[in-house]
Amino acid sequence: MKQLDIYSSQIQRVYLALEDEIIKMLIKWLNTKGLDGDNFNVYSWHLDRLNQLGALNGETAKLVSKATKISKPLIEKMIKDSGYDIADATSKTLSNGLGVDKKPVSSNVDMILRNMLKQTFLDLDNYVNQTLITTNTGQGIVSKAYQSILENMVANVTTGTTTAKQALNKAMYKLVDSGLESGLIDKGGHHWSIEAYTRTVLDSTKYRVMNETRMEQAHEYDVHTFVMSSHAASRAACAPIQGKVVNDVPTSSPKYDSRYPSIYDHGYGEPAGCFGINCHHMKYPFIPGVNTNHQKQYDPIEAQENGKVQQKQRQLERAIRNSKRKLNTANELGDREGAERFKLLIRKQQGALRQFVGDNEFLHRDYSREKVVN
Repeated sequence: MKQLDIYSSQIQRVYLALEDEIIKMLIKWLNTKGLDGDNFNVYSWHLDRLNQLGALNGETAKLVSKATKISKPLIEKMIKDSGYDIADATSKTLSNGLGVDKKPVSSNVDMILRNMLKQTFLDLDNYVNQTLITTNTGQGIVSKAYQSILENMVANVTTGTTTAKQALNKAMYKLVDSGLESGLIDKGGHHWSIEAYTRTVLDSTKYRVMNETRMEQAHEYDVHTFVMSSHAASRAACAPIQGKVVNDVPTSSPKYDSRYPSIYDHGYGEPAGCFGINCHHMKYPFIPGVNTNHQKQYDPIEAQENGKVQQKQRQLERAIRNSKRKLNTANELGDREGAERFKLLIRKQQGALRQFVGDNEFLHRDYSREKVVN
């Protein structure tokens, strides 16, 4: 699991760096000399900046291409290399437990990993890469953000609300708040940011590699029972069966062992079900009569309540990351007052998180969730 975590973290940092580079690029193209000069003409400046749209799109394409070249081999290692290693280790464990010859990695495992790799590439390309740049100049997310900032600046300056420099600073902080949008819009009509989307895709893929390769390789030994890991905080679908031995087949299957619950009765295969999106539970092959379940047991109701508390921790972590990005943006803009304001805010937010974790003993401080790319 450690190697999977490393790959996932490296890939996420590539996309975080991409977003930060795009923010810096926008500042470079918009934070021109003379914004607050006496002879500044917002209309001619606006027209001049619009004429640079094609060049902006070209620079964005270069940044996306660079990120893709770095991330693609890492994704392949995370899925294929790690997947084969996990399947092979599972095979060794089961052959020892059952006292039979070790079987090679299943062809089904190979097919699952290839499909997973293809789908991950497709998801990131469709919802991130192609969203940032399109074949039509001005239609990509970056181009739209650029044009929106220009329009807001013109509106603010012409009404005398703010200076051009103040309007730019405000617009850039607003963009950092919302994040660059991915192409994903959920059922509630919410636009997912690139950061949230890539984090979810990579996190879910990481656990799928771990669980699906183990499950498929175990089937080669006709093993369909697994121990499910347990956590102090859990979603509703997982809470009743976490830490228990479970079946990975429905109750109607001839392979079903009636001594244990089926994951299919707890939303398996659904995004919010057990082992769904953002689920961090793991499966460990279990041979009845041979293996022993050593997982810690948690009260299901308490685990669900803890899950809600943990979500609050995630919100606090996101707020810290957001403020750190704003601090970086303030430094790029040369906004000293803004930089000092965000430094104070970060210290305040870190103190609140420290207190929150201290008040809930099942939580732990995960500094990696507070980091941004500098």
